Amino acid sequence: MSDNSKILQFKNQKLREQIELQKREKVSLEEKVSALESKQTDYENNLLCVHKLWGELNREIAILASRLDAAQSALPGIHDDLEGKALASAPDPFLQRLVRGSGWSEAKVMEHIPCSEETQQSTLEKELRSKCEASKAALAGIIGKIDAANAQRHKAWADDAGDGPASGAQKLTEEIEHLQRELDGFRAANLASDSRYAALQNELLKAEKRGLDLSNELADKQEEVVILQRKLISARAKAEEDEQAAAGASSSAGGRALGDGSKGKDSDASLLLAEERKRMEKRTSELEEERKLSRQLRLELRESKLALQDETRYLHSKLHQDMVSRLNMLNAEFSRHREVANQLRRDLDLATARENELSLKASKVERLQQTLESRSRDLEIQKVSATKARDEAKAKIQELNEKLGKADTVGQLKMMVATLQKEISMLQANNTKLKASGERLESALEEAESCKKAQATLEAEKDELQKKLTSAEEERRSAMESKTGLEDKTEDLRVFVEVLQSIVAMPKDVGEIVVRAKRAEEKVSALEHKLSRHELSRKAAAAEAEARKAEEALELKEKERISIQLERDSLFRQQCELKEQLEAQKSEMEAYIQEIDVIGSAYEDMQSQNTSLLQQMTERDALNHSLQSERLQLEQRVASLQEEKDMCQSKVTAAEAKAEALQIQEAELNSRVVKLMEDVSQGRQKLWEVTTQLEEKTAQCKEHEQALADKQTLIEAGQKHVAELQKTSQELGEKLETERLRRQRIEEELKIAQGRIERLKRKEDAAGVNKELERELEDMRTLLRCSVCHERQKNVIITKCYHMFCRQCIQRNLDTRHRKCPGCGVAFGSTDVKNCFFT
Repeated sequence: MSDNSKILQFKNQKLREQIELQKREKVSLEEKVSALESKQTDYENNLLCVHKLWGELNREIAILASRLDAAQSALPGIHDDLEGKALASAPDPFLQRLVRGSGWSEAKVMEHIPCSEETQQSTLEKELRSKCEASKAALAGIIGKIDAANAQRHKAWADDAGDGPASGAQKLTEEIEHLQRELDGFRAANLASDSRYAALQNELLKAEKRGLDLSNELADKQEEVVILQRKLISARAKAEEDEQAAAGASSSAGGRALGDGSKGKDSDASLLLAEERKRMEKRTSELEEERKLSRQLRLELRESKLALQDETRYLHSKLHQDMVSRLNMLNAEFSRHREVANQLRRDLDLATARENELSLKASKVERLQQTLESRSRDLEIQKVSATKARDEAKAKIQELNEKLGKADTVGQLKMMVATLQKEISMLQANNTKLKASGERLESALEEAESCKKAQATLEAEKDELQKKLTSAEEERRSAMESKTGLEDKTEDLRVFVEVLQSIVAMPKDVGEIVVRAKRAEEKVSALEHKLSRHELSRKAAAAEAEARKAEEALELKEKERISIQLERDSLFRQQCELKEQLEAQKSEMEAYIQEIDVIGSAYEDMQSQNTSLLQQMTERDALNHSLQSERLQLEQRVASLQEEKDMCQSKVTAAEAKAEALQIQEAELNSRVVKLMEDVSQGRQKLWEVTTQLEEKTAQCKEHEQALADKQTLIEAGQKHVAELQKTSQELGEKLETERLRRQRIEEELKIAQGRIERLKRKEDAAGVNKELERELEDMRTLLRCSVCHERQKNVIITKCYHMFCRQCIQRNLDTRHRKCPGCGVAFGSTDVKNCFFT
């Protein structure tokens, strides 16, 4: 018997060890499950935040699209319920929530359709990508609409440039502001209702999540109870076997001890059952609170739906549609007037620039005329004075030559030199007078002053050279004449002496005469020697050299005078040409002045419009500031909600700790499982009630979604109607654009005809005809030359834009991979380059 008891104890020990191992494994698994659940909650919160922000982004995009075009208010990439149901088999329900966007009410434990995880993930990725692409496409559509609206505004302004008075524009701006304010108020109310609806929906989702957590806890408890029931059944079977095996060996003391142990176990089980009942009561109270919250949320949802229905009715009313259409028309007119203002500004800037250029050209022409006139006057005066001085110098030279030819003595030469010096002083005095008179003349430009200075210096040099030349010639001639006279006399005396010596013997008188002759010869030689050493001979040589230099300088000055005269003639011709150009441009100046007056009046009108536009911009800035303040308030509210979330998370962790403690205590509930089964049946009944309530909530949410879908269809129908109206307005704008282009072509043709008439008028003169032909010939040559190198002829054409260039320039672009047209910048390839021939 003792052996059987030992065997039973050994088996019980093994069973205890196995139970402890199972408990440890269970604890480790529960820890892993809790960690995974915490991760799951984090992921869920992140996805909820992402979905909320994504929804706000989509709503803002829809508002922008509705402002630009009513047809763009509904995003094309938002998925409907069918796509959400198709993704119900995804392994992660939170990704389903993020993908579906609108199917938040279906976020519960769903029946999984058998399919592979890879296909599920691929479908989820596809749906996420499609949603991202939908938002991107909506943004791209908004940008395209903005560009199209800008283009239409430019066209409208270009069509109706100069139309519409300032009073009409002010009225239009006032009406636009009024309608814009009304629409902003409606949109703000709609946004507030949408945000309220989203908040209520989030609260409903939180309540559903709590219900799901409670149902999951009940399911876990049920599974634990089933496991405990199985363990109890197995333990009872083993106990019966042990009792049958050890029935004879059991003693009374052992039976008493077992009875005491069973009593202790019964008391422990009763305590545990009481605790479990208290816990179930708490859970039921929490369920009742959740039900109350769900009822309140339903009431708030109904109120928000009614408000949305009222707003949609107002939005679909005829008055609202008329106001929207009128606002669009006023916006179009406003954009057209603004474009006209911009065009007028550009024209005014061009006219002012052209006027400045013409004024600069006119001032340059006037300055050139003044300089030419002053220069011509100075040159004429200088020419007259030079001719007078030249005539006087020639007359004086002739007189001096005559006087020198008649003079026989040195005294007469001195008298002549004195007279010449007096005349030179007179000439110098006259020269100084001429310089003083020339300095008194005022010159307008630096060129005239330089010419006057050069002429004055030339005159001074000329006078000095003439003085030196006359004095040198006089000295040279006087010296030469005295020398020749003395030489002749000496020769005559020598001849006479020789003849006398050869014919007659020398008497005393003759000897005296010879002696005298010798003395005379010695005197003559001495005189010659003195004459050679005399300063007059040296002066004569120096005078000859200076005379040569003076003649060379006179020749140079004469050449300079001729060049100056040629320059004067060329400047006179330029003056005549500039006068002709001025006469031709006077008419253009008058036309430009008239255009400037018209543009100035239009510019004043547009300034008043610009002031009104600035007022509108200030009002918009104020609205943006208010929206920014509301956004900051919402961010503060989000922070407070985040703190509440953290508090709830801490409560959840505390509840999980309590659950772990309860799980440790549940190991001791092996003796009283039958009573717990009754409690479990009651819990099942309550769980069934909770599930029925949740199903009712989901059905109600589906009904709400269906109503919202119906409202969305109504909104889309209204948007389509607005889009059709916009299409008709665009067609009318295109017609206006064609008419405007036609008018521009007619105006260009008129300008070309006027230019031809002016050319024909100019061609009446033969010289004008030749110039016109040369100009046309040069224009044709420039057309034939390449516009890149300006050297080679065009022999290649780009078929993308039909611009022509030379092959070398295009080949250079192809080699450097800069494959864009040099004229317009259109991209092209090697296949787009073709040969062209001028035949």
